[in-house]
Amino acid sequence: MIRFLFSLFFYVILARWIYAEAVLFSPDMTPLIDGALETISVPTHDKWDKKKFGEFLENFSSVIAEKAAQLQATKNESGGKVTKKS
Repeated sequence: MIRFLFSLFFYVILARWIYAEAVLFSPDMTPLIDGALETISVPTHDKWDKKKFGEFLENFSSVIAEKAAQLQATKNESGGKVTKKS
């Protein structure tokens, strides 16, 4: 977990350095770079559509329940051992 956090921290620092270098190298490209970053960024939770998010959670929970039932059925058929399907 610590390794993951250090890797994440490293890539954030690297990305910020690349952005700073791009702005220094070509200041007139700043609006284009900012626009591209805004387009690919994930919105924060306060900007999500609550109705769509609720529907997503309902669908997700039903998919998880189906997978759990399939796993339990497979476990019961194999005498308590979970086996891989080929």
